[in-house]
Order: sequence, then structure tokens, then C-alpha cells
Amino acid sequence: MLLGRAAGIVLVTLVSVPGAAARANHTTIVATDDFSDAVGTWNGFRVFLSSPRHSFSGASGRECGWEENVNGHHWNSWAAKGATNQDNLRQRGYRVIVSKNARDDGWALNLQASNNWGANVHIVTHTNGRAGCPDTPRAFISMWDVNGDNANSAALSLHLVDKVGAYIPTSDDRWEDCDGDNSGSNDHGECDANAPHRSYVELFFHDNQPNIDWFQCCGHGGDKVEAAWRYGWAVDAHLGSP
Repeated sequence: MLLGRAAGIVLVTLVSVPGAAARANHTTIVATDDFSDAVGTWNGFRVFLSSPRHSFSGASGRECGWEENVNGHHWNSWAAKGATNQDNLRQRGYRVIVSKNARDDGWALNLQASNNWGANVHIVTHTNGRAGCPDTPRAFISMWDVNGDNANSAALSLHLVDKVGAYIPTSDDRWEDCDGDNSGSNDHGECDANAPHRSYVELFFHDNQPNIDWFQCCGHGGDKVEAAWRYGWAVDAHLGSP
């Protein structure tokens, strides 16, 4: 809105708060899935990183900053090919798809795309919220599939908690089944991916202001990118560095 005001005010705004302009660029809804080939020799594994597709994403009162669909997509992109000195998934030899993040409740389309591609690893990345902004800090949660080959799913989820959760500024880190009550059913449908290795991550809480401040900090750099590469570390540790 400031760009529509007098030129002198625009100049002062751009000089004094450049971070605000950078944040405005991070509200993008991406219309297509993004495929990235491995850097160097492909290790034979395909990783599908599923981004949120909530129709309510960005709704007032549900989020303190970036909307959930954008949070998940950015994190997945950083994990796949982020500008980092550490090894992201591509640098570790994986082929990666980061899904679109349309506001269409299309999680089942992500699942279909992953299955059609023949993904070996399927990781869902969402951010969570319960009480409305502002809320108290809550856990990094990595959920595993209670059906199918749940030994692989549980093991991958544990590696994600160990390698990633410890570096997210949440109050607790834990893993649980995709239903949350050990009933044997999946309330989180993407846990039913055909990929033999799968996990559903709630990265941080988008209704907690300190969590959002951490995620919004420093443009495309900062601690969040240095944490996102740890997806690759967790997958590598789980699969035995293929």
C-alpha cells in the first residue's frame, strides 16, 4: 500500500525497512510442482516433498506471519536445493520434487503425484496452529504411518526428530503416529503414500510469534536454511547414505 503514496514517502520506506519488502515477496502460491535433479550422480532414490494445500491458508487470525502453504513450500525448497554450505537433498544425490502449494485442499493430488512418480521417500511439511495468534510455543512433530510398512516410516520420523527437530525453536520435539491415539487409522491422509519411507512433519507453530520471528528472519539466509538442509541428513541417515 505504501507504493501508492507520494514519491518521497516511498523513498524513505524503501531505505528504512528493506526487510518488509523481502517479506512481501514470500507470499507466493506456486502453481506447478518443482523437479530438481541430483547434483552429480543420482543415488537411485526419489524424494517427494509435499507442501500444504489448505484452502484456508492465509486466513486472518490463524497465522502470525507467513501463511502455512508458503511456510511449507519454502522449507521444502530449502531442503531440496537451498543455498547452504551443508549438503541439501540434491547435493546428496537425490532427485526431488517439491509440490505446489495451491489453496485448493489438494493434498490427495500431491499423494497421487508422488505415487505416479514412484517416490521412495514422501515427506509432508506443514506448520501447525491451535489457539490462534498469539499462542504459546509448541512441539516439532514428526508423524509416522500406522499402516503398511510402518517400521520404515517410524524410523524415518525418528531421524527427522533427531536431526531436524533439535534445531527448530519449539518447546518440545516428539514423534507420534499419524492418528495420534494409536488406533491404527490415519487421520493424516498423506501418511498413506505408496513410498516405503514416509513421514508427516509439523515443523513449528504458525500461531506462535517467536516461531514466526525465527522463520521470517534474514531473507533467504539465517538459521532456518541451515536447519532445512538437515532433511537430507535425516534421509541419508535413515537410508544408510545410498
